[in-house]
Amino acid sequence: MANQSMDAVDPAERETVLLLDGFYLLFRAFNAVPDTFSTSAGEPTNAIYGFASVLLKTIADLRPEYVVVAFDSPGPTFRHEEYPEYKANRPPMDETLSVQIPRVRQLVEAFGFPICAAERAEADDVIGSLAVKAAEAGLDAAIVSGDMDLLQLVDEHIYVVWPGRRISDYTIYDRAKVQERYELVPEQVPDFKALAGDSSDNIKGLRGVGKKTAVRWLREWDTVDKVVAHASELPVRFQSVVAESAEQIRRDLRLATIRRDVPCDLDLDRARVRTYKRDRVVTLFRELEFRSLLRQLPEYESAAPQPSLLSDGDAAPTPAEVSIDVITEPGEIAESAERLAATGTLVIHPIATHRPGADPDLGGLALAGATSDVAPVFVPLAEADVSHVEAVVDALREVSEDPEVPKVGHDAKRAIALLARHGVTLRGLADDTMIAAYLVSPASRSLSVKDLVLDQMGDELTDPSILIPRRKSWSAVSPSVLAQAAGAEAVRLPLVASLLREQLAERVLLDLYLDVELPLLPVLADIESAGVALDTAYLAEMSRRLGAKIVAIEQGIYDDVGHEFKVNSPQQLGRVLADELHLPLTKRTKTGFSTDAGVLQELVRAHPVIPKVLDYRQFTKLKSTYVDALPILVNPRTHRLHTSFNQAVAATGRLSSADPNLQNIPVRTEEGRRIRRAFMIGREGWLLLAADYAQIELRIAAHLSGDPLLLQAFRDGVDVHAATAATLFDTTSDAVSEDQRRLAKTINFAILYGMRGWGLAQRTEMSLEEAGPFVERYRSRYPGIDSYIERTVEHAKEYNWVETPMRRRRYLPELNSRSAPVRAAGERMAINHPIQGGQADLIKVAMIDIHRDLKEAGLQSRMILQVHDELVFEVPEDELPRVAPLVKERMETAMSLDVPIVVEMKTGRNWDELSPLSASASHA
Repeated sequence: MANQSMDAVDPAERETVLLLDGFYLLFRAFNAVPDTFSTSAGEPTNAIYGFASVLLKTIADLRPEYVVVAFDSPGPTFRHEEYPEYKANRPPMDETLSVQIPRVRQLVEAFGFPICAAERAEADDVIGSLAVKAAEAGLDAAIVSGDMDLLQLVDEHIYVVWPGRRISDYTIYDRAKVQERYELVPEQVPDFKALAGDSSDNIKGLRGVGKKTAVRWLREWDTVDKVVAHASELPVRFQSVVAESAEQIRRDLRLATIRRDVPCDLDLDRARVRTYKRDRVVTLFRELEFRSLLRQLPEYESAAPQPSLLSDGDAAPTPAEVSIDVITEPGEIAESAERLAATGTLVIHPIATHRPGADPDLGGLALAGATSDVAPVFVPLAEADVSHVEAVVDALREVSEDPEVPKVGHDAKRAIALLARHGVTLRGLADDTMIAAYLVSPASRSLSVKDLVLDQMGDELTDPSILIPRRKSWSAVSPSVLAQAAGAEAVRLPLVASLLREQLAERVLLDLYLDVELPLLPVLADIESAGVALDTAYLAEMSRRLGAKIVAIEQGIYDDVGHEFKVNSPQQLGRVLADELHLPLTKRTKTGFSTDAGVLQELVRAHPVIPKVLDYRQFTKLKSTYVDALPILVNPRTHRLHTSFNQAVAATGRLSSADPNLQNIPVRTEEGRRIRRAFMIGREGWLLLAADYAQIELRIAAHLSGDPLLLQAFRDGVDVHAATAATLFDTTSDAVSEDQRRLAKTINFAILYGMRGWGLAQRTEMSLEEAGPFVERYRSRYPGIDSYIERTVEHAKEYNWVETPMRRRRYLPELNSRSAPVRAAGERMAINHPIQGGQADLIKVAMIDIHRDLKEAGLQSRMILQVHDELVFEVPEDELPRVAPLVKERMETAMSLDVPIVVEMKTGRNWDELSPLSASASHA
């Protein structure tokens, strides 16, 4: 093709070569994509991601047959030799960008596309030379760049793809588009730059000549040489300037002109898109954690994944290759499960039903083994009656409860709960791919099987959940279709688990995974199953009382304002406060003045209506979010409230809960605390036992910082907040007032998490001038805390991660941000994680130990809630003397610290009205 005349090629048959301006696209991506883009290990990837996105987008849209990437060569160019100040005003490259350049080259090489550069030449010259060669070879050349210089190359067979504001946007510049935008033909672009200048290249241009003037002259005289020749016809003020600057103008013209003769080969065999190295790209994308881009890779038969990508020999089959048996007979199910288990691993992959008003149950069950040698099976259960479901689960009892058969699952807590509903206890859990992926990348929200298979293996699957009907009958879903989707996931889970284990080992996270996170799954499943009793009659009465209070407050607001309006409308409230009451609202949103809690809190003394608005919001939220909502969520079968614990959400490792969120039940206000009174014992003769870690975050901070005074205070059993208050207010601990202790408590936690004078002033009613000295006195009393903060931030900056005492890591791409507020937030996260994450690890270990001990002792007592530092149990009164000491001991010995761990025990008939348990009872 290289020797073929362009005239001999039918225009309809012309192929296209995509020429990418490497450094331009890198710089643009670096500035367009948020600088918090990074791998879980902290490697910055925003420029790489943006570059890859443009590459894939242009390939998908333009369908070129060939791709070549041009880069500048290192060192000076012929332009620098002629004009040493060429581009001299450009700042040094940002270090975060420079470290990504080798990765971009690696990315292009992974595709197999040629990278072209030429000594003493810029990428523009390389692109110009390649474009001319392409046109001569009968190809169209599409240049991807936003560099105006390249528009001079545009002709019948060369055009520029100009990226827009967003990565996915672009404009095609052909000759007509160039003329439309610049009122010039492409060949005049260098002349334009010579006259008007180009600050980005440090080309000065003519003094006093702007863009409009340059365009006007070129439209009249075509070229720079003709402008110089007609200098006497120019306005008087320009005549001498042009005449005296003729040599500069011609030099600038040479600088602005792209060369088309630099030595570079157009290797079409290597540049061919259809034969790109998909397996290598998938491997690199997995390494860079570009999950979303995996879906955008071009699909060509010759670019299919190679087996070596997936494993050392036993590659998981692609979706089309999965052969899955659909079976329904319990005897056949038991035999298949035994046969699959004999491979060394049994995958149990359930699909849950979600019918309105009913508990989740088994809608189907996919079973697979460690290899594809034994065919996976799928058991459709969505339309089965209860007796058949029971028979199927019973057929799986022996293999499910055998601890010697390693099980693999995804979101295994779901499988544990669904089997437990039918009396089967899942034992021998070896891997949960969702939990493993979460530990590897705790900030990721892409944790579905579909995401992980794409991320780890490069395979695109159909998520079975999208096949599950919401309104239609289950009979509308073909069992074979559901079987194929569920089976394709199940057969891949062992390999995904193996790959994730390797990554856990690399990050020294295997112990945390095997000793804490996996054993916690059945604990959480049991807590969710147990639920908590709710006094709905009490909440109904509370709703009536709150409703009356809200009406009264609302009337008071109307009286203060002088008319009625929608108090819960931020727009109407903003207009009332700013336009009618003339209160100083300065913060704005898209729809008007901001009236968020922070804004109103600053105005609380400015007008009597403000405290009423704050009260109105507080009570309406309590009523709608908790008092009225919780009774609706009571399960009609158990008559209890069942939350769902999320183990793979918070980057610190803390558990969260949902449907409902019981960890946000308010405790700071009297009305909020009253909601807790509705959480009660489920039967007579039982009690609630609440066990709460005392000042645990400060104790972990003392352990991590090694501050002598803080360590000694906890060892001596003194009130640390009172001791801090005594120092700050220059008094004795026994003379500290409640207000002083409360302020000291705020300061203890605020400074511990990196807050300084301004932040403390925001948190308290102190002025900045008052807050500053408090911070300094605190730092002088506890210098170890200051050292801990400095040491931790330095470690985070060097390694991009921090870890808890149990080695739970958190990666901090925020520290690489060019934004000072984002970097500051990253530093606070670095300080926070070892402490809050350490507390999360501590209580998880305690939960596992207590759960095991209660089971082994055959006690009826059960854990029913976990809320931050607190565990709540439902305990028969006669078991309290055994359970209370057991709980206290396990919680206080779950982790070894350099200070004592103290747990406060309380009991009562509801969660609000609890009485301290005597020391003798809790240590019996």
